[in-house]
This record gives sequence, C-alpha cells and structure tokens, in this order.
Amino acid sequence: MKVEVCVGSACMLMGSLNILDQVENLEEIIAVDRENYKDEELQIEAIKCMGLCKVTDNNISPVVVINGEPLFRASSQEVMERILSKMRRV
Repeated sequence: MKVEVCVGSACMLMGSLNILDQVENLEEIIAVDRENYKDEELQIEAIKCMGLCKVTDNNISPVVVINGEPLFRASSQEVMERILSKMRRV
C-alpha cells in the first residue's frame, strides 16, 4: 500500500508532519502484528508538494494520498483508520 503525505508549506502548517510520524509508527505496529494484517508492504513517501491546493480555492490541506485516493483536510485519525481497514485481514 502506498501512502503519500504532502509536506509542502501549507500542508506542514496544517499538521502533515504529525500525520507522517503517525504513519511511520503504524508501519512498526503492523510489522509486529502480522497475523492480523495482510503481508502487504506499507510504502510511505513524503512528497514536497502535490500541487493539489493550487488548483482549488478551497482549503484542502493537509493532503494525504492512499493508493491513489486523495484525502483532503486529512487528520491523523482518519489516515490511520483508512490504512488499518485496508490492511486488516478479514
């Protein structure tokens, strides 16, 4: 699963570095508990600027993209829940 976190100035001001830290910690938690999660690798990437806030007048920061699906005004909790729900074994 690919997780891209925008670390452009607007997103950083709105907490994207905290989200990035949380996702990196989540990677360690999943690695320890492999019986409850898929054997899918979590690829975390900090993107300098995705440019998505420049194509709209709305305040959409911070932006996180999970497997190509953008989350606008993302919170740590929302990002963690999405990742865990997609990686959890059914």
